[in-house]
Parts: sequence; structure tokens; C-alpha cells
Amino acid sequence: MGNCAGYCTGESDEKNEHHTKNNFNKIDLQDLDFEKTYADPQQHAVKAIKHEEADSNGRIAKGPFTLKNGAVYTGQWLSGMRDGFGDQLWPDGSKYEGQWRNDKANGQGKLVHADGDIYEGEWVNDKAEGKGTYSHANGAYYEGAWIDDKQHGFGVESWPDGARYEGKYIEGKKEGEGKLTFADGSYYEGEFRQNEISGFGNYYWPDGKAY
Repeated sequence: MGNCAGYCTGESDEKNEHHTKNNFNKIDLQDLDFEKTYADPQQHAVKAIKHEEADSNGRIAKGPFTLKNGAVYTGQWLSGMRDGFGDQLWPDGSKYEGQWRNDKANGQGKLVHADGDIYEGEWVNDKAEGKGTYSHANGAYYEGAWIDDKQHGFGVESWPDGARYEGKYIEGKKEGEGKLTFADGSYYEGEFRQNEISGFGNYYWPDGKAY
């Protein structure tokens, strides 16, 4: 009693390695380089205008275009920038499909990582922000609030063995009030700090015992 049995920090045995570990920080989009990667985006826009009609918002549907980092973008452009709906495929197999604004992922979108993990939800300037879900390829799952690519606010996290956490997160870590239910049916309800059970709370066993 009194610890998360690997569901909070990921420092337990191998069967619990499916948990968030650094709380989905693998959504680090700097590695995927959404930043301006065109050799000459204005040149792309000129070519697009020559061959395609603009929609009511002035966007041009064009592509595929290969970017400097090897990624391939197919979708809408506005003033030489990715803007509207489009998809981008990276050399490692990662793929983003969704909305863009001002050359960055903004709005609703889905990012599939090369390892099969998937984030789907809201984006602000290339980062997960708002409401979204993260599905690990091994079955672990998070649904809730995000800010700056980190879980922040209320969320629900579950694991393939039936364990489940629901409660507050701050900057990617369980923090504040929450409930952690273990695979055996026992559960802790109370305070968390920095991903650990800490503070006031109660622990309940399946046989009815409580602490």
C-alpha cells in the first residue's frame, strides 16, 4: 500500500512499462520538425496558383511536396504556408493528418507515430493542446486535457491489465485529487504529488478493508 505499483512513475517491472512514463513526452514535435522546412515556400505557392483554383478562403490544394527534412506534405496552402487541411508523412513512417494554420498544425488532427502510438485531438502551434486522446500500441490509453504537449487538467488513463487512473494532471504529471484503481480491484482515492501517492487519501481492498 502507499505506492502506485508502477502506474505513476513507470519504474516497476516490465509488465507496467506501458504506462505514460514521461507522460507522453514522446509527442515532442520538435523531433518531427513541423517548423518551416521549405527550400522556398513562396515558390511552391506560385506554382500552385498557376495550376489550381483557390477556394473561397484563398487556399490552394496542391502536392505532394517533399520538404527539406524528407517529409512529404499533401494538402492546402495559403500565402506559401500549409493552411487548411493536409497530411504530412515523415521518412520514419510517422504521419499527421488534419488542420493547419500559418504553416503549423492547428485545430483538429491525428498524429500516428512510427511505433504505432496515436495522438488524436486538438493542436495549437504544432503541440497537443486542448482535448485529445493518446493510444499506445500496447493498449494503454489516455483521454483528457493537454497544454503544451503535456497532460494538464482532468484526464483518465487506463492500462491493458484493467488498472485505471482518473483525476488531475499538472504539466504531464498526476497532481492533486485523483483515483487510482489497481488490476486486483483495490483502489486509492486521494492526493497525488509529482506522479506519486502523497498527502491525504484512503486505500480500499476488494474484501472491504480500508485504510
